[in-house]
Amino acid sequence: MGRHADELVSWLRNHAAGLSYLGANSVLKQQLHEAASAIEGLEVKVEQDARGKWVIGRMSPQGWLWRFLTWRERLALWLLHGETEIRP
Repeated sequence: MGRHADELVSWLRNHAAGLSYLGANSVLKQQLHEAASAIEGLEVKVEQDARGKWVIGRMSPQGWLWRFLTWRERLALWLLHGETEIRP
């Protein structure tokens, strides 16, 4: 995830942690957590191991979602020398 997105997610989670679940704050706290999760779900990271390059996406209840890169994504990484963020 990019630096700005990390900072925004951290800011949202820190402000949500300061709120309680009592009264009107409960709705705000829930929305802050949902916004942070939505931002984290937008970006993915590329990892490489012996099997090849693969994409790790957002966290689901079953664990991290991942898949292998498509040939178009591999080509984009090669053309841009790996200096890019890939968004699904």
